[in-house]
Amino acid sequence: DKFVWTDKQTWLQVKKSGVDPAISDEFPKGFAPHKYLNAKGSQRNALLFGVKQAVQFNKDKPFHRRYCVLMEGPLDAVRGGPPCIALLGKSLSYEQAAMIRKNFAAVYTVMDNDKAGQECRKRIYHMLEGLPIYELTVPAGKKDLGDCSYEEAKAILPNPDNL
Repeated sequence: DKFVWTDKQTWLQVKKSGVDPAISDEFPKGFAPHKYLNAKGSQRNALLFGVKQAVQFNKDKPFHRRYCVLMEGPLDAVRGGPPCIALLGKSLSYEQAAMIRKNFAAVYTVMDNDKAGQECRKRIYHMLEGLPIYELTVPAGKKDLGDCSYEEAKAILPNPDNL
């Protein structure tokens, strides 16, 4: 189980530190890899992780009943499954807001339990003004939905049968 280097710049940063990345998976002091790696030419603020699956989840519903659950990170959205979508960061962009407005009539939010999550909530309310927005919360002591067990996540998320 060797660590695979996917970013040449990161590989060079480690190589310059004196650690041989070809034979070691140790990280040098001060090493700070990218949190998200995007395909060359893609813009993170124009993407929503899981949006196709969320649209598919809602395809048989009339538009006024279509909803998504908006989260910060892709691992949170994976924990929740469709119709969960992720911003791939801590801020909603105009492009992402337009995509949400086009595909969903209501938005549930599950933001991280930190300062960035609080700021993100404010921006979501501003950018999606006019859409019904329902705030869901992660239990105290958990940073985000990704930290929750499957049972905890299921209890937090809306039950589609009740909507």
